[in-house]
Amino acid sequence: MPARRRPRTSSAAERVKSLLGLEAEALMRRLEARRGQMIGLFSRHRDREALLWPLRSSLPSAGFSDLAQLEPAVQRAASAFCEELDELRWYFQYTEDMPQSAQGVFNQHLTRLRTAWGRLSAALGTRGRRGRSTSRAG
Repeated sequence: MPARRRPRTSSAAERVKSLLGLEAEALMRRLEARRGQMIGLFSRHRDREALLWPLRSSLPSAGFSDLAQLEPAVQRAASAFCEELDELRWYFQYTEDMPQSAQGVFNQHLTRLRTAWGRLSAALGTRGRRGRSTSRAG
């Protein structure tokens, strides 16, 4: 019987990349799952929580020392994704738009966020999972 191989220990950079990918994927899944309800709830209740809650993420708080371990291409892609996320969060936090206008702006932001996520996924090497995890319809 052949000897069992010990699982390879991943490097710190690989673990950071994995966490970035998982967090970005979870955020995009949440947005896709709730996008049809977010503006409706905002419209009915005039409470921004329905807009902001699906945007929660630990990505913007990733530490500099963790991100410094990554290749520059991954750093750029992660930064671009976080910037798009921050733009959407800022818009939802401070918009005075009516719900119909907010829906249009949300759709524009979501398109840019999907693009940034695609670039992040490619940089992380997780592009294959991307297509199965969210829907582009709606």
